[in-house]
Amino acid sequence: MNPSVLPPEIRDLLRELADVVPADFTADFRKISAPGNFVRYGGGVIEYTSTAAAVRGIGGLLAGLSGEESCAFDQFALMLDVSRNAVPTVTHLRTLFRQLALAGYNQVMLYTEDTYRLEGEPEFGAWRGGYTAAEIRELDDCAAKLGIELIPCIQTLGHLDQLLKWHSAYLKYADTRDVMRVGKPETYELIGKMLDFWSRNLRSRRIHLGMDETHGLGGGYYYAEHGPRDRFAIFNEHLARVNRMCVERGLEPMIWGDMFFRIGSKSGTYGDLSAVFPQPVIDAYPKNVRIVAWNYYSYDEDFYRKFLAQHRNFHPDPVMAVGVYNSRILWSNHRQSRRTIEPAVAACRKENIRSMIVTVWNDDGSVCPPESKLPGVFGGAEVAWSGGEFGGDRTKTRCEVCTGIDFDRSMRAMELEPYLEGPDGNPIHCYSMLLHWDDPLLAMTYHCYNAVLPDGGARLLRHYTQVAASLADREDHARLMAEALRDKMEFLQRLLPAYRSRDRGELTELAGPVLDRLIERNGQIAESFRSLWLKAYQPFGVETLQIRQAGQIARLREARRRITDLLDGRIDRIEELERTPEQFAGYPFRYAYVAASGIL
Repeated sequence: MNPSVLPPEIRDLLRELADVVPADFTADFRKISAPGNFVRYGGGVIEYTSTAAAVRGIGGLLAGLSGEESCAFDQFALMLDVSRNAVPTVTHLRTLFRQLALAGYNQVMLYTEDTYRLEGEPEFGAWRGGYTAAEIRELDDCAAKLGIELIPCIQTLGHLDQLLKWHSAYLKYADTRDVMRVGKPETYELIGKMLDFWSRNLRSRRIHLGMDETHGLGGGYYYAEHGPRDRFAIFNEHLARVNRMCVERGLEPMIWGDMFFRIGSKSGTYGDLSAVFPQPVIDAYPKNVRIVAWNYYSYDEDFYRKFLAQHRNFHPDPVMAVGVYNSRILWSNHRQSRRTIEPAVAACRKENIRSMIVTVWNDDGSVCPPESKLPGVFGGAEVAWSGGEFGGDRTKTRCEVCTGIDFDRSMRAMELEPYLEGPDGNPIHCYSMLLHWDDPLLAMTYHCYNAVLPDGGARLLRHYTQVAASLADREDHARLMAEALRDKMEFLQRLLPAYRSRDRGELTELAGPVLDRLIERNGQIAESFRSLWLKAYQPFGVETLQIRQAGQIARLREARRRITDLLDGRIDRIEELERTPEQFAGYPFRYAYVAASGIL
């Protein structure tokens, strides 16, 4: 292909895609006038309205596809969580940006709570792998060549526990453990530094200010200083002040929308369609601040339409945020992603919503391997661009060619997340991560699922046995996890009956070959976690998974010692096994709640 005959933006684009696009790739690029993001590709021709549309066309040709596609959204963003332990390297992000561009995204948001470095603030993001100004500028240059607008997605009120934990430096900014103190001059000095960092280092003038899930707002040091105040008033006061700071810097802010709904709902829940907003609260909302409606759980298109209508009380052009389901699980849950993204996109089309964010959250440690997320990322793009099937053949072909992953294997690995039918006929999601970190003696997660699901333990064992068999053709992380979960379910299934009957033969086998195999498997998983992590992320954060994995191995060894002590007569009972599983009714949802009986 002769670069001299290409439009300048296409020359820059192809240079940035050099590692992905074969050297012999040729296409006739024709820029056309059409509404929104539109592309027509096939037969070596790409007709496009924007750089982002052109890259979508390149991805289509590389995959041997053809078609005419129009994106449902003018702004179609992927928000990547880079704050929950895993901070991707610049090299990994540049690769990801290329993949996102080929999928059809024209915006990327980096969710950074404290994972960027502020001048004069050495404790800000300490030991967290924060990005420097130079790294952000490099990423912005890369994104721009790909037709992607790089947008900061930060926190300026809540979700700042990783920052506020440094009491000597930041207690003066704190209201509660993770919420900043409204009204303090020092608070706005720090926020000013945050805004300056992003304003100076990115082309985009858009900025996401966060402000979600500030449940303790006004209830800590603020309360001690001011006494009780209406939470709407506190929130709007803070929003107005930060908004003025944005306007002064030429920034166009947006915020997550949940706090208005939580405060206005009698049940305090986001998604309560009966939430009431006093007119003075609506009137006080700054009309230049876009509001982001987020929901990662509903399967109902009609719900999304009503949900978006509620948000229009505050801004006529809300943004819809959906999710590639990725939190607290061992493999990205494509089933959940599809069931929520498809109706949300359909609702947006009918409600003429022109902006969508596909979020990839990494709550509770970022355990999911990076590659496990890609089918969901490409599936969301397929639905947004062509109204196509989330996991259909076109998604599979484009995803495999543009990323190099095995799409079908990722879909099989998704079954690490079992959905088992409950007593009422509805499926219950059994979280694999919690079963993996579950203490092998206390077995809180296991007992909870066993209590709420008929014959739950045996069904989990059967499920993981089938998953392990389906992944047996390759030695990789997914197979290791499936085999470890299978072996752990077998151990737990056999342990209580053997203990209650004092079956010495069974207990001897459990303390011997069964636990030996499980300990060895967990050692292999520790190495696999480390290898996957260091390929994609900065080393900061891997210590969390290593500590967790080492803790699991230590507790498996302790289980062996406790059983051996019983068999040898040093103890006459194992106290950890005395509580009956029938007493368990709910199920916890974080590592810290299942790995130990007390505080971690």
